[in-house]
This record gives sequence, structure tokens and C-alpha cells, in this order.
Amino acid sequence: MNKLFFSILLSAILFGCGGGGGGANVNEGDNVLNQKKPQPYKLDSTEIASSITNITYKLDIYVPVEYQAGGAPLPVIYASDGQWRSNSYKGILESSGVSAVLVAIHEGPKSRRNIDYLTPGVYDYYEFLTQELIPFVESEYSVLPTNRTLVGHSYGGAMSFYSMLIADPNRSYFDNFVSADPSVADTETLLKLEEERFHLSKKMNSRMILTGAMKGGNGPDVEMAYAYMQNRKYEGLNITLIKQDVTHDHSADQTFKDALPLLFP
Repeated sequence: MNKLFFSILLSAILFGCGGGGGGANVNEGDNVLNQKKPQPYKLDSTEIASSITNITYKLDIYVPVEYQAGGAPLPVIYASDGQWRSNSYKGILESSGVSAVLVAIHEGPKSRRNIDYLTPGVYDYYEFLTQELIPFVESEYSVLPTNRTLVGHSYGGAMSFYSMLIADPNRSYFDNFVSADPSVADTETLLKLEEERFHLSKKMNSRMILTGAMKGGNGPDVEMAYAYMQNRKYEGLNITLIKQDVTHDHSADQTFKDALPLLFP
């Protein structure tokens, strides 16, 4: 299915329906960080060698300074592109007052994200996340296995979106997916993955926050992807679209700011 046909199809969907249940379409600025008390975080740096992708990934793991091993379990956020986003996400998390464990995953060798975050490499990367990284983190930190979030921007945003679609309907490892101005112009891939997922199960008990950068970013493609997912009316899927008046590069941090109060009210 080419992009022109996809655009025509999605225009018909947008005109013909108001979206499926459980979704929302908001503008940047409608959500602001809550007024929880800011708190400092501390960094644990480590790495993990994957036998699935054969890549060693550096990890920046941030926990509240008051966190204690064996204490009350916290939500856990897995964020891609840690080589770029680690420090800014940590600062946003501190300002938000949210208590969570942030696992910022570096891409590995330069440009490895071009393999891990897109098809077909995303299948192995998702297996690495679920079969190696999650067990490692949960063996070292007190986190909630029922409150895992996967965050990505650009190619990483596509990875987050794809991960939601390729997840086993009977064994979802992530509860929340945050996809910041994802690179979803490859509509053929997106539709193929979604079609396969739809035929497996019409239930998708997930929360998704999808953002589109409207200043020369991927906003139009993101809007179409959102409309398509809404039209499918997956049972249990709660999807929010936030249209941001920012450029593609600024969407990552803006999305993290927008997502925190929605995920952790």
C-alpha cells in the first residue's frame, strides 16, 4: 500500500468517524507537569551484553536519591537513545516530582539504532528488551512489573509503536508506550504489522501516548497513524494524540514532559 493510497484511506477514516473509544486528541499545552514536589535522582551506570542482538548496550539507570533496594517498588521507564536523552529525561523526571526508575538505553555502536529500531531488526530488539533487559533490571531494582513504560523518539518512536504491535497479545511486557514524533512515513511497514496484530487479537490492553511535531516534523504522518489505530477500535487500547508546536528535534523532551503527568497523575 503506497503512501498516497494510505493518505486517501485515512482521510476517509477521519471524515467518517470520530475515533474509537478510549482515545483523545489534544494540543500541546493542554497537559502540564503536576505540582508534585521536585526530587533529585542519582545515577547508576552499567551495561548489558545481549546474546540476542550480539550488542553490548550502555545503561544509565536513575533512581530517586531516597530509593532503597528492597523498598516499595516503583514504576519503571525504559527509554531508547540514552546517548542523547539520558540527562534531559533525568532532569525532567526530577522536576516532575514523579518517583520512578528510569532506564536509559544507549544505542550501542554508532548508528545501531538504524537496525534495532526498525524492521526487521526491531523483532530481535524487542526480544532483547523483554527477555534480557527487563529480567536484569528487575533482579537489581525494586520495580513494579505491572507498570512498565517504553519511550522512544523518531526512529525510537517507531520502535515503541512497533513494539506495541508485535507484542504477544497474551503476554504484554509493557503497559505504556510513548512514541514521540515517530518515523512512521513507511506506511507499508506500519500497516503490515498492524494487520498481523489485528488478526491475532482485537484486544490490546495498552496505554499509548503519541505525539506529532507540527513544525516540519512527522505530525501529518502521526495524525494518520493515530486515526487508523482509532478506527480499528481495539478493546482496551487507550491512545492519546498530542499535536506539538515544536520541531522534530525538540519533540523528545516535550513529549517526556507531556507524558509524565498522564502516566503518573
